[in-house]
Amino acid sequence: MDLIKEIKALEKEIISWRRWFHQHPGVGFDVEETAVKIEEILKEIGYSELRRYAKTGVIAYLEVDSDYPIVALRADIDGLPMEEENDLPYKSIYPGKNHACGHDAHIAMVLGAAKYLYNNKDKLKNNLLLIFQPGEEGYGGAKRMLDDGLYRDYPFQRIYGCHIGLIFPELKGGQIGLSYNPIMAATVEFKITIKGRGGHGAMPQKAVDPILIAGNIITSVQSIVSRNLAPTDTAVISFGKIQGGTAFNIIPEEVLLTGTIRYLEEAAGKEIFSRLELLVEGIAKSYGGYAKVEIISGYPPLVNNKEVTEFVNKKLIEIFSREDIINLKKPTMGGEDMAYFLNKAPGCFFFLGAGNEEKGIVYPHHHPKFNIDEGVLWEGTAAFCKLILETNL
Repeated sequence: MDLIKEIKALEKEIISWRRWFHQHPGVGFDVEETAVKIEEILKEIGYSELRRYAKTGVIAYLEVDSDYPIVALRADIDGLPMEEENDLPYKSIYPGKNHACGHDAHIAMVLGAAKYLYNNKDKLKNNLLLIFQPGEEGYGGAKRMLDDGLYRDYPFQRIYGCHIGLIFPELKGGQIGLSYNPIMAATVEFKITIKGRGGHGAMPQKAVDPILIAGNIITSVQSIVSRNLAPTDTAVISFGKIQGGTAFNIIPEEVLLTGTIRYLEEAAGKEIFSRLELLVEGIAKSYGGYAKVEIISGYPPLVNNKEVTEFVNKKLIEIFSREDIINLKKPTMGGEDMAYFLNKAPGCFFFLGAGNEEKGIVYPHHHPKFNIDEGVLWEGTAAFCKLILETNL
């Protein structure tokens, strides 16, 4: 219980950090102000080995013993390109930029852990790596940091991360959710270019109508999940954009379709890609046209290591109530590029409920009124510290 008492002593500082980052959001890799502030705080704490990866990704390294393995904590640091509609004294000062996914809280919780662990470095059984990653919201910042040499320079053997908010409705404020199975989906973008032969709408027999082809493709693609995957597989294909045509009476030359594919198992993803290409090309050919599918790689599925997750479960019930550690049964089809780090080393990405109906904190992620209950931030820091202190590789 001494750990809880000491972490709660940092609570005001953790909240003040969260509010500063909330007020000064960046988007994608354009988070220089955020990165500089993180570096300033880390230097004030006492960290001296700081480096940049992927331009605005910040790491701090604390070497306790050169023979020790490395254990990492990760926080994503970017916001979203959207307005904030909350009336807060620390509301975003930048129009069109908003921390509407809780990354400001992630930064603050890891900084809280950074301070506690630095002040208690004599208790560490591993070297500590703190990763502050930009570009989580669709930019693949984790992969960019790894490609830039992060793992080569600091080959961590375990990694922990946390997502705060209202992702899982079964998590009440202050409860922690764990999953032993795939918990967040792969996120893949696809583009379908359909080419026909333009003509007058009054004489369709002289044209090849790519709009007609597009309509058939949109309808038929839904059969991939329902008829080519097992009913127990979890996947979805959604079209988000249709672009084609210039006038009401002209059959266009080309139509562009774009959308997203989400799945939890890599085998399901491979089957979807294969069937999508065959189906799209076959439908276009049957109408006398041509179509090409372009798959744009996204984040892989997020899968925790089962042994590490059991370790997390065991250790967190030593500092929190058993009833507040929840085994998450159903995944979300949202994505998270923490998956790239988990593909490098065993780890666990857990979830911290931060809703509060009494305070009006009920809006989902990516909503202009999204907010979190700051009263749970200390719990995320405490969980990180407990896990780092107890990890003995």
